[in-house]
Amino acid sequence: MAKKKRCSKCGVAKVLEDFHKSTRSKDGHEARCKKCHKAYCDGKRERIRKANREYYAANREQIRERKKLESAASRRKRLQRGKLYYLRNQKKKLEYAKAYREDNRERLRAEARDRYHANREYNIEKNKEYRAANRDSLIEKQRAYRVAYRERIAAKSRATYRANREQIRKRLKAHYDANRTEILQQKKVYHAANREQIATKKAARYVANREQIAAKKKKYYEANRNKVIEQSVANHRHRRRTDPGFRLQVNLRRRFRLAIHSNSKSGSAVRDLGMPIAEFKAYIESLWQPGMSWANYGNTPGTWQIDHIYPLNPDCGLDLTVRANTLAVCNWRNLRPLWHESHKAKGNIVTPAAQRLFARLCRKFAGKP
Repeated sequence: MAKKKRCSKCGVAKVLEDFHKSTRSKDGHEARCKKCHKAYCDGKRERIRKANREYYAANREQIRERKKLESAASRRKRLQRGKLYYLRNQKKKLEYAKAYREDNRERLRAEARDRYHANREYNIEKNKEYRAANRDSLIEKQRAYRVAYRERIAAKSRATYRANREQIRKRLKAHYDANRTEILQQKKVYHAANREQIATKKAARYVANREQIAAKKKKYYEANRNKVIEQSVANHRHRRRTDPGFRLQVNLRRRFRLAIHSNSKSGSAVRDLGMPIAEFKAYIESLWQPGMSWANYGNTPGTWQIDHIYPLNPDCGLDLTVRANTLAVCNWRNLRPLWHESHKAKGNIVTPAAQRLFARLCRKFAGKP
């Protein structure tokens, strides 16, 4: 038979489960039953809260000191007890929490919004401090989460984008227009710091999706042919004006094409230089005459040009179908900067020094001593 106890308030004998536990009483239970205790608290709630606040205000330091003096062993024991209880009742607690959120979704959202706006500045500052102090661990957690739930995240993102396509595009465009300079600078810095990683990812993505990318590009080109051509021409002209190295490549290729009157091309003027364009640019700069600069590099009076010491012209007896001849005439040793007037006056004249240089380079590339 279950042990009973009489409530000091209502006088009814009840089983011990109807009484709150208490270490202060001999039998380990409160004198009043749970029902009477609840009725007392409901009727005296404000008075009890006021009394508690007054007591805390009057004894703030003592309460804090008492909490500080709590032993580490006691804290560990309490935490361990709470952890064990959670593990034993994890499923039940999660189901209860989920049901509670479902039943009180709107109220919880409203309370969260009110709480956020009431402490917005404080929350923002604390979040900044926390992210700064835990940046690496947060990045690792986010990366692990994305890897574990990649498909679910992608599906959710696609669904959200499709449902809010126009709003998202307008918001992104407004943000880009308002912060264009900063965004471009950030992209530039990031690309410079992660150039190899970006190139590797881009190449891997292209290999994995080669057919889709080709089909997409073809479809876009067919729908926007004139626009693509105009943009390509504009980009080419802009790069020629702003990038001396690119202008050198274009000019060398053009000179080589003009020198060949048939389909007998056996090399590339840029590849056959014998050094990278950046180094070739520095080499040409070392040979500049007074007054020369990249600003006056061109093909009009008052400018300077890249001159082939041994002319790149089949009319001089140059047989470009022979690989050694091509390598010799396009090699960096056969190139120099020359003023436009001097270059025009020189024409296709082959000087003895030029003939000796060309012969020496031909022997070198033919593998002869």
